[in-house]
Amino acid sequence: MMRNSETTDIKKIKTRAKVDWRGGLIVFLLLSIICAGAYFRTIGVDWDEGRHLHPDERFLSMVLNSMTPVRSAGEYFNTDASTLNPGNLGYDFFVYGTLPLFIIRYVGEWIGQVGYDPITIVGRQLSALADVITILLVFLIAFRLMNSKAGLLAAALYAFAVLPIQQSHFMTVDTFTNTFGMLTLYIGVVILTKSQPGGASLESRRIKTQFGDWFLYAAFGIALGMAAASKINAVSLALFLPAVEAVRFFRLDAEERESYSKFSLKMILLAALFSIISFRIFQPYAFAGTGFFTLGLNREWLDGLKSLAQQSTGNVDFPPALQWARRSVLFSLKNLVVWGLGSPFGVVSLISLGAMGWVGIKHKKRLLLPVWGWTAFYLLWQLTAWVKAMRYLLLIYPLLAVIAAWGLVSLWQSTRELRCGRIKLSAKSLRALGLALAVLTLAGSAVYAFAFTRIYTRPHTRVNATGWIYDHISGPVNLVSRTDDGEVIQQAPYRSGDTLFGAQSKPFTFVSWVDGELEAFTLPTAQFLGAQGGSNRFSVIITRAGSLGEPLSPPILSTAANSSLSDNSAGLLTFRFDPPIPLEKGAGYVLSLRQSDPDTQVFLSGVPKVSIRNRQGASSPQSLNRIVETITPTHAYSMDISVLTPGDITAVEIPYLLDLSQNYSEKTLKVTLSPSAEPNSEPVRGVLSGTFVDLGGGKGSSARIVLDKPLRITVPQVLNFSLEMSAGKGTLAISSVAPVHESSWDDALPVSEAGYVPYSDNGGIFRGDLNLELYWPDNADKRERFIDLLQQGDYLFISSNRQWGTTTRVPERYPLTSFYYRELLGCPESLDLVSCYNIAEPGMFSGRLGFELLKTVTSYPNLGDWRFNDQFAEEAFSVYDHPKVLIFKKGADFDPNTVRNLFEGVDLSYVVNLTPRQADNYKTSIIRDNHLMLRADSLTVQRRGGTWSRLFNRLALVNTSQTAAVAAFYLFSLILGLFVYPILRLALPGLADKGYAFSRLAGFLLIAWFAYLLGSSGFAVTKTLIGCVCALIALAGALAAVLGRRAILQELRQNWKHYLVIELLALGAFLFFLWVRCNNPDLWHPYKGGEKPMDFSYFNAVIKSTTFPAYDPWYAGGYINYYYYGLIILGMPVKLLGIIPSVAYNIVLPLWYSLLVIGAYSVGWNLTRAIIAGREGENAPELSRVFGKPFAAGLCTALLLAFVGNLGTVRLLNQTLQTMGAGGAALDGATIFNKLSWFFKGYGLLLKGTQMPLYPGDWYWVPSRVIPGDPITEFPYFTFLYADLHAHLIAMPIVIFAAAWGLSALLAKCRFGETRATGRLGFGLSFFIGALVIGALKPTNTWDYYTLLLLNLFMLGYVGWKYLPPVKFMRQARLAKLLPALGMIAALTGLSMLLYLPFNRLFHPGYNQIGIWTGDRTPLGSYFTHWGLLLFIIVFWYAWETYQWLAVTPLSALKKLKPHQNLLKIAGVVFGVLLIALLYLKVTVALVVLPLCLWSLLLLLRPAQSDAKKLMFFLIATALLETLVVEMVYLVGDIGRMNVVFKLYMQAWLMLALAAGSGLVLLWTSQHRWTLRTQLLFQLPLILLAAGALLFPLLGTTDKIHDRMDPAAPKTLDGMRYMVSSHYYDMGVDMPLKDDYYTIRWMQDNISGSPVIVEAQAYEYRWGNRYTIYTGLPGVVGWNYHQRQQRAILQNNEVQNRVDEVNKFYLTDDLDFVRKFIDKYQVSYIIVGRLEKAFYPGGGLDKFETQAGILWDQVFQYDSTVVYKVR
Repeated sequence: MMRNSETTDIKKIKTRAKVDWRGGLIVFLLLSIICAGAYFRTIGVDWDEGRHLHPDERFLSMVLNSMTPVRSAGEYFNTDASTLNPGNLGYDFFVYGTLPLFIIRYVGEWIGQVGYDPITIVGRQLSALADVITILLVFLIAFRLMNSKAGLLAAALYAFAVLPIQQSHFMTVDTFTNTFGMLTLYIGVVILTKSQPGGASLESRRIKTQFGDWFLYAAFGIALGMAAASKINAVSLALFLPAVEAVRFFRLDAEERESYSKFSLKMILLAALFSIISFRIFQPYAFAGTGFFTLGLNREWLDGLKSLAQQSTGNVDFPPALQWARRSVLFSLKNLVVWGLGSPFGVVSLISLGAMGWVGIKHKKRLLLPVWGWTAFYLLWQLTAWVKAMRYLLLIYPLLAVIAAWGLVSLWQSTRELRCGRIKLSAKSLRALGLALAVLTLAGSAVYAFAFTRIYTRPHTRVNATGWIYDHISGPVNLVSRTDDGEVIQQAPYRSGDTLFGAQSKPFTFVSWVDGELEAFTLPTAQFLGAQGGSNRFSVIITRAGSLGEPLSPPILSTAANSSLSDNSAGLLTFRFDPPIPLEKGAGYVLSLRQSDPDTQVFLSGVPKVSIRNRQGASSPQSLNRIVETITPTHAYSMDISVLTPGDITAVEIPYLLDLSQNYSEKTLKVTLSPSAEPNSEPVRGVLSGTFVDLGGGKGSSARIVLDKPLRITVPQVLNFSLEMSAGKGTLAISSVAPVHESSWDDALPVSEAGYVPYSDNGGIFRGDLNLELYWPDNADKRERFIDLLQQGDYLFISSNRQWGTTTRVPERYPLTSFYYRELLGCPESLDLVSCYNIAEPGMFSGRLGFELLKTVTSYPNLGDWRFNDQFAEEAFSVYDHPKVLIFKKGADFDPNTVRNLFEGVDLSYVVNLTPRQADNYKTSIIRDNHLMLRADSLTVQRRGGTWSRLFNRLALVNTSQTAAVAAFYLFSLILGLFVYPILRLALPGLADKGYAFSRLAGFLLIAWFAYLLGSSGFAVTKTLIGCVCALIALAGALAAVLGRRAILQELRQNWKHYLVIELLALGAFLFFLWVRCNNPDLWHPYKGGEKPMDFSYFNAVIKSTTFPAYDPWYAGGYINYYYYGLIILGMPVKLLGIIPSVAYNIVLPLWYSLLVIGAYSVGWNLTRAIIAGREGENAPELSRVFGKPFAAGLCTALLLAFVGNLGTVRLLNQTLQTMGAGGAALDGATIFNKLSWFFKGYGLLLKGTQMPLYPGDWYWVPSRVIPGDPITEFPYFTFLYADLHAHLIAMPIVIFAAAWGLSALLAKCRFGETRATGRLGFGLSFFIGALVIGALKPTNTWDYYTLLLLNLFMLGYVGWKYLPPVKFMRQARLAKLLPALGMIAALTGLSMLLYLPFNRLFHPGYNQIGIWTGDRTPLGSYFTHWGLLLFIIVFWYAWETYQWLAVTPLSALKKLKPHQNLLKIAGVVFGVLLIALLYLKVTVALVVLPLCLWSLLLLLRPAQSDAKKLMFFLIATALLETLVVEMVYLVGDIGRMNVVFKLYMQAWLMLALAAGSGLVLLWTSQHRWTLRTQLLFQLPLILLAAGALLFPLLGTTDKIHDRMDPAAPKTLDGMRYMVSSHYYDMGVDMPLKDDYYTIRWMQDNISGSPVIVEAQAYEYRWGNRYTIYTGLPGVVGWNYHQRQQRAILQNNEVQNRVDEVNKFYLTDDLDFVRKFIDKYQVSYIIVGRLEKAFYPGGGLDKFETQAGILWDQVFQYDSTVVYKVR
């Protein structure tokens, strides 16, 4: 017994020793890892040597330096008074967390390091310390989740992660955020892994909360608040706790979950409370108020966050954000893996992340899921964010270390073999692989960390470059010293600006770049020194250098307001030479400035410029040397110089010394150096004689003045430097070296250096005024800036990749800048520009700008000679602590003329002003498509073709007889339809009438498709080609008729009466609308002309175009960038028949209206027939009746869709009568009783003969604007009555056709033929026709395409799922069932896009971004005014359908819903919340829309519901949702929500009418089953509503046919004829239009081809552009706004530029501009008529008469209108 006890004790001691040994090893290894991590994080902490080269850090240092500790807690929480609040210290825009700043400041106070420089070092050290603590937390997280091996490995991986190492060297908030963030997650992991809460009683199922339970949740909240107070995005860590609680919940048994869920919710709320308290304490100034308990948020803080959020979207034009433009998800991922973590660690971490997710979900290792889920969430969030900064992912770096360690350790400790297909790995092999990978990953990470931190052991690249600059680039004056290190130079500064004393002459010297003439000389700044009396005048003379002062012209006075200065004013002095002075290229000239007052002193500064016109007539501005203080016999130069290096000064060197007066007499210069700290040392002097007139490169030549004896410098001191002219005459200037800088957004080189002042007007070593400002917009001014500064500069300093790494990412915005960078370095076109600069070294490339790469300064991570070029990483990874510096030097081969020629070769006319985010969505295909301009070969073909007289023979029968034209067009459509019908019947097998009503439309679509396809392929679209297309269609139709003759004959026997009804309806609708157009055929109206001018201009251009795309008549040289395909559909038959377009316009409108009517009739007929057939069978007697229910439904559908109006006429009548009765009282705010009284009073006045106060056109116009504000509420009849041949009008019949195709697919149930062969043929034809029809909507009216495509895709999905058999090769049943439906969906979508690819590829809409609408909503009154009749029919029909359903459904059927009750509850809550939310947003129409949509869904889901009715309910719900959508969204860039309402309301009308027509007949014919009361409740409102809706066609039509420009104009179909008798009044001038009428006819008959014309530019809806409208000839520019809309994708000002140039063309007398204008736009004809004389008064028009026979010839005149042809 004793022995056994002793044995047990010994075992325990051994076990405890073993545990202690392992624990000690773990602690040792952990400490070693922490020490290694600390080494990497603290090495080179003063890496920028006190220069503050990190801009964010620099800002925080300024804030910290301004802070002072508070005296009390009350002051701490007083946002308005606290000395710790950055907002109180002048830093209003402060979006950083304050907790890290408080820590840094108070530690600094504690150790006495609080100055601007010391606090930065303290902050960096604390940043490093915070990240070292994070290493420990990483260990704890991994240890808690897994084991000590994983903990140590994770800690080591994070210790060696490079991005955290780099961030630890910066005094920013990110490392603090990581520390508090990981503390938060560690506490969460502790909660996750701890046992269930104590005191659990399974019997009571209640959980007693103990201190150990709630303390952890409170700690989680505190840590979370601290993390959020460090960086606000850390608030996302709050998601971790619910994830932890969810895992704990699902680990419990079912009976324990309910009680735990309550406990869990309480603890989450507790954590939330503590997090808010913590955030309140550590980010106190996020709150407003004076105490802790004031919890209102600080508006300044919120505004800062909003501003930052806006910048982060890229929608703000913040230049540095260009670096994120066009960055994909892979960019962030690559930076994370390759640079942030290092490839070994990065690859392992991502693989492990995927594996952890698989194991956690698939194998239910739920403990892993919270860490994995939050990491994956944060990673995806930041990967998909627009700003893809590496440091934004820093928060998951510790977790990636944990996850990578889990993956490696799991592999290392594998106990199972791994099988993957045929590959099999044993557990032993996996363990070996895991160990090897762990070693390699850890070693690779350590090596990378070591290599990277070498950058902190070397001088910063900008500091290094600064030393090189001072060692190798001379200053204006250089002291040469002998030192122990050899001969060195110290640059001395030189002052800019000079003083003109009295009668003294001030010379300016320059060498002319070009042969030409001097036109002007400008001095940028001249200012009196001291108060002066009177005024002073200036003059200048010019002499040739070396010409002994012989002037080339008399003295020139400065011009106009700049001719004098008075008092203490400063101004610009300009001198113009008239006549200009001839100059020779390469010759030197001297300009001598004098003033009239001999007693005045004037200070001159800046860079003078001369304006030279070269031999080609182009202006060539040239900058002279910058004005500097000069040395004259009466003025010596003196300056104090700091000398820091001991040595013997032996000489003074001056690189650029020049006698500006070019006096060839000898002069003597004496230099004196006077030390200030050398005992017993006298001033030392030196003398140099010479003429100093050598111009050199324009700045003069070098000079070296040797001192009489060396001046010994033993200690740093200030030395006085003096330079005087001791003998001779002249004006000597010393020029500085001129470096050119890139931008004020980056730190300039050289950086600050003790004893040196690189840039200062009062004494800088280098010129500091040359800054390219590369972020500025690329324009002509910037081009001149480039040319000018490169000419003035000697060097180019590029201090980082900020500019060349950002601007070149958006070449559309920065084409000039991108060209500059490519030509500067000489980067070949085959190489990426950024890559060229990343790898560039001296001698590697050769540019053409005359600068060579002289020096690069880099500091790459390295291992010995092995370097890692990390310039390819994200900008911020290198730009702060080791940017690449490039220094270029101007070469001897620099030629300003070459530079100018190169830059002028850059086309700036297509610069796109993109914000960084817009660049992502900008279609680079615009460039491929020549910026919406026709290519040269296409333009030539278009200009040669389209001769009017060849297309339209005025003597042809169709043009001499309008009756013949009408008959020809109608018969053409009829015959075309008959030929297409045999084909179409195979494509629409589900329709009982086989789509007969759509055969004509199908024919038009086929002609247009073939014409565009061939035209876009280069074939000339002539009458012959269109005729061949028609013949081909006829041949195909005839062949189909012959092959299917038996079936066709049978269909004709069954349906001939129905077909006859269709033809009669078509003819009736056609004749009715022909009568309407004949009564008012005018194609313009001065007040309600609409957009017929644009439509008709494009219609003419489409017909005249020889190929496609059609040329743009309103933008010469371009093609129409608009959905104009509908004009091709209508225009090709017109072109074939040769009917004059102004007549054809008024024929195609009635024909299109008739197609709309019969299309609606056909859908209504087929829907109702299908419902009856489904209910009563195909042999039902009702189906054999010609005028049965299907006929009634078709007729009702046609009337509701194409004839009735909204109730806007009723509202107009009501409001007008109220206005009459009110007698001037305001209607707004009046009571209902007042309004009723006024209504009847007004009605009484009307009966007495009082005229209604309405304007002509109000009866048809006002009902289309029932919603207050901009929205347009058109409906089909208004659209046709208004008669704009707009996209939505042309699309209407096609929309109905598209709906009919879907109906056919639905009713056919995927049966396309009797046999397999006919089925395949039918399927192919059906999908071809479906794609042809639906696809046509995109180029015709894009808005309709997506709606109708989705509608049909839903139907195909439904049909495929319900009726198609599953595929046999798929085992999974649901997928096998789904695949056929998906196949049909893909087929229709793909084919609809493919068929119209030639058009859509070239169509680039400018507005394609959806925005959230926050403006006015639609009032319910307006909604019911527009939709009242249709809503009444739908609601009553729904009520009847519901009643019938309930009548046959027992109450017990509700039991079937019990399994779904939770789902129904959720749906109910969602519905209620959605409705309340919409009402909160004041979307009151939701009260109508949402219940009706829900009702539609319920009826649609009714068991045994027919497919036809399901489609009707689906159409109604879709339409209603569209009316809700317009309340929520708008098109960004458009006029409010005008077009969204306009387009979607029209779609909704069509869909509602298609369903309501059949619904009305089904409802009406069911009345025999109703009570009398119910019948009256239905009939009376219906009759009243219908009567109100019919008022519009009655009053609106009458009003329209009488509302003409000239009521006496003839009733005809010629839309131009009104011009003969009409007058137009504008600009105070009455203009008879007959001048234009006869001139237009002459142009139509006599101008060959389609040359460019120019006429007066008038803004929208005025009598402008009339010649391009009625001839289709291309003009320079049309309607300004519409062209800007259609070319908005270009995002430039070219349209406005054209408008301005046209105006200037007529107004100017500058013939040089006129010639350039004509050449630029290739103008052939010029119009000078009454409109031009009204719009352009003055003498500008005189040039047309005086230059006749010189620049142009008069070729036609009618009265006061003249046409000139350019020579």
